[in-house]
Amino acid sequence: MFENFKNSFITFIIKIVKKSIIMSSFNPNPYKNEQNFFINGKEIFVKANQIIYNIYEPVNENAIFYIKSGIVKIEFPYNASKNKCEFFLKEGDIFGVPEVYADSPRLSKAICVSDAYVYVWDKNSFMLTVSMVWELSIHAIKSLSNFTKILNSIYIEKENIKYF
Repeated sequence: MFENFKNSFITFIIKIVKKSIIMSSFNPNPYKNEQNFFINGKEIFVKANQIIYNIYEPVNENAIFYIKSGIVKIEFPYNASKNKCEFFLKEGDIFGVPEVYADSPRLSKAICVSDAYVYVWDKNSFMLTVSMVWELSIHAIKSLSNFTKILNSIYIEKENIKYF
């Protein structure tokens, strides 16, 4: 399962990077208004302590999330020193991307820490928006990069791998 996830993940990164390079050459202003992100999806309000999605849950029409305001906690189920690994996302962060493009169930649990407004896309709408708004693709790449770092740290700790 991890090998399929890794291959899908790499393919997705290549697609986004190609689109980002093409789109950035057309727009000299790299800091366009974020309002352009919010097309082809919907804004939802999430209350504090509400679960956005659970681990191993299949990905539904609410696939990819952009935090417009508030804080969201992402929990991974395993870490050798604790029973879970968690990190916090803030306004401007994207989550839910890796599982969508790997066609896998959720690898983490997302919980809203404070009341939040979140913008949501399904997979096809997100790809359409990324192709039109290159700044959003950069946000997605950063999100995927952070997700990969976390998975690597969990794997290293789980396998008890020592550095030189």
